[in-house]
Amino acid sequence: SDLSDSGHWLNTFGDKTGCRQNSSTQLTSVTCVACCILRPMCVTTSSVRWTHSAARVKRGRSMLSADNDPSLELQPARVQDLFSKFQAVLGLYVTNRCNASCSHCATDSSPRAPGPFSEEVLDLALESLEEAPWVKAIHVSGGEPFIVPDALRRVGERAAARKILFAVNTNGFWARTETRARALLSRTTGLTQILVSTSKYHQEYVPVTSVANAVRAGLDLGLAVDVSVCEPPGERDDLAVVTEALGETLLRQIRLVHSPLEAAGRASGLVEARWRRRTERLPRGRCVRLNRPVVLPDGTITACCNTPAVQRQSADSPLVLGKLGSTSLNEAYADADSSSVVQTIRCFGPRRLAEQLVAVGCRDLLKGNYLDSDICDLCSDIVTQPAAVQRLSRLFSTGTHERDVAIARAALFGETGPLRELSPGASTAKNADIGVGGTEAAD
Repeated sequence: SDLSDSGHWLNTFGDKTGCRQNSSTQLTSVTCVACCILRPMCVTTSSVRWTHSAARVKRGRSMLSADNDPSLELQPARVQDLFSKFQAVLGLYVTNRCNASCSHCATDSSPRAPGPFSEEVLDLALESLEEAPWVKAIHVSGGEPFIVPDALRRVGERAAARKILFAVNTNGFWARTETRARALLSRTTGLTQILVSTSKYHQEYVPVTSVANAVRAGLDLGLAVDVSVCEPPGERDDLAVVTEALGETLLRQIRLVHSPLEAAGRASGLVEARWRRRTERLPRGRCVRLNRPVVLPDGTITACCNTPAVQRQSADSPLVLGKLGSTSLNEAYADADSSSVVQTIRCFGPRRLAEQLVAVGCRDLLKGNYLDSDICDLCSDIVTQPAAVQRLSRLFSTGTHERDVAIARAALFGETGPLRELSPGASTAKNADIGVGGTEAAD
């Protein structure tokens, strides 16, 4: 019941066990999507009973509801609900091209940027998807994905056939009118969610009225709708503009995210984006972005969904899992699952990599200062250096480290396969339950 505060979305996964306090009741694993915490909650004693009901379906998508509070809006399922599960969401970075040239763009997207997936890469990605039954959602990003509608249509058709979630990031440029927006979204087969980004930088190219039109059209069609407002830390002017444009009725039906501007891509040239100070302290924190592999326009498969970071990686980086055509999605996923470096970053954070290097006298492989609290800065520094990666791979090949990672994966994420494989007489078969979400623990 402590997770049922207003403003938090709860999702039950349906695995029930006996309640320790009362044998006549049951416990359900419940995730608070707002803070990504998995806890058991007694479904008979909670002040709010949240259910996942097959009867509440709109256009084939499950809805979250509070049975004892009909005033609460129903919330469609979102790809974010799966972000804590290893490899449950496949990212497709379909193009770096965009209709806009926003000065804060982390991916340097513009009308002149490299174009979309080739037909060959898209074919390979969709064919490989059939070998990955654990993928429960496709998350398309860019650039601006809606400038390549044919690619979206093909991805959506495959998602609909698989009955999985299909979400698309967008700036909403296509929503000049609500009628036009509804028509475009209706033509995008299988679409379950749109994530609309806006800011004062976007609004030089896409007015906030288009964002509102996109939101209304998406909601009318039963889609999950998110709006992300990006501005410098401490500022809320853009947020105020967006909330006024949307109004209370729409705001009750969407998820609104206020995120800080970061100094990546073109934003590196903005004074207001350079707010993180450099420090000799190693950033703390585990990396949840390694749960979501991404296919880039050239077919490269990456272990990380931080596109600006992985685009700087060389082919021998542990974050680069291969290339479609020579590596299947299934093979790439298996490599990430067995990579000691990838799994160490997931379980302990890149700080553990740096500490191991320092412990064996390789401090010179580290640049020495990092953006405050930015684990991506530390991670990129290490995994872009072949000498550091080779040394870490040798250090992590010991049975002791494998055991530590296996225990951490079981405790943090419920991924028990690696731990079972280390047990005497255990089967070497891959854990079929890979990707069960877990708690966010302190570093």
